[in-house]
Amino acid sequence: MSRSPTGTTPDLLQRTILLGDAAATLLSSVGAGAATAIESAAVLSDELSRADARHLSGALKLYEKRRRKQVARLQNGSRTMFRIATTRRVILAALRDTTFRMMPEGMLLKDVEESLERPI
Repeated sequence: MSRSPTGTTPDLLQRTILLGDAAATLLSSVGAGAATAIESAAVLSDELSRADARHLSGALKLYEKRRRKQVARLQNGSRTMFRIATTRRVILAALRDTTFRMMPEGMLLKDVEESLERPI
């Protein structure tokens, strides 16, 4: 960037950390953008609380390592769910609708519960 936005310095821009949709956009079909940002903020806070000023870059690398796999899984899942939800192929749409109608409610809730119990 050749020019700094008003009120910032080039040094500050090099120390910016993006969270949530700014760092890794999720399709709205997942409904997890805000939750992902909150989880990322908690992990970032945890890593920064363990580091002193001399080791911030290491803390940021650990933050990225902790979040990358989960965020990638959510991104891939959101794309898959979008394709399933928006298919225009009549046979695939009928299969999708039948599958969701036949799916036990507990199966859907199990995924939510596992997500809530997963450490961040």
